[in-house]
Amino acid sequence: IFETKHSDTLHDLLKNRSLRCKADEADLPQVVRITKVVDLSADADAVYAKALTSLRASRGRVVELKNEFLRMRQICSGFLGYKDDVDGTRAQFEFKENPKLELLCDLLQQITPDYKAVVFNEYTFSGSIICRELTKLGIAHARIYGGTKNSQAELLRFTDDDSCRVLVLQSAAGGMGLNLQVAKYVLYYESPVSPKVRLQTEARVVRQGSEHAKTYVYDLLAGSVEKSIIAMHRQGKDLLDAILNGTGDDL
Repeated sequence: IFETKHSDTLHDLLKNRSLRCKADEADLPQVVRITKVVDLSADADAVYAKALTSLRASRGRVVELKNEFLRMRQICSGFLGYKDDVDGTRAQFEFKENPKLELLCDLLQQITPDYKAVVFNEYTFSGSIICRELTKLGIAHARIYGGTKNSQAELLRFTDDDSCRVLVLQSAAGGMGLNLQVAKYVLYYESPVSPKVRLQTEARVVRQGSEHAKTYVYDLLAGSVEKSIIAMHRQGKDLLDAILNGTGDDL
């Protein structure tokens, strides 16, 4: 008898040991790619400009480059992480206006309730604010990220419960091993920087056995850094690596 409390352990073992074969493209659903670009709010745009200036001035200093790159990505998603000067704890400042979050919510509301969607995000706080807004809208959802206690239960709720329409999935937690072919829509609130991880996350949905003839993949972009990430993906390159190597000058 299999004890369900060991489900997560079994899931981890299988995802690391399963044999994978490249799918025949003829067996995959047609992918319709859609890019949506929004402007940053005035407040976020001013902070973003400062971060971009700092990044350009930090050439050759790896830690500073990575920090400014992270700040720019967070600003695009509507918040900014920082360390509290008093007790040293990590916290987030959320901008009052968040056009990208508003766009995501609008798109999810437009999707026919019969269809499911996966929303990929990179940052834990992004997942939290997405879930907060979905709750406000009354859209039933599941969430898998580093802090999820029972990922298998959340996965089954998404795949098996017809009322659960959205899975909010952190890329690092769902890049490999999950079968999400039940979803018709994929929305990247934040895309992985690595083209390899991007392909792995897409492959969780766009795969053999999909019950959909077409799968829709949305990229929600705000700010030059996010546009450049997608542009570099088309070349099979990692934008952060390019910046660190001195070849990412197109921001």
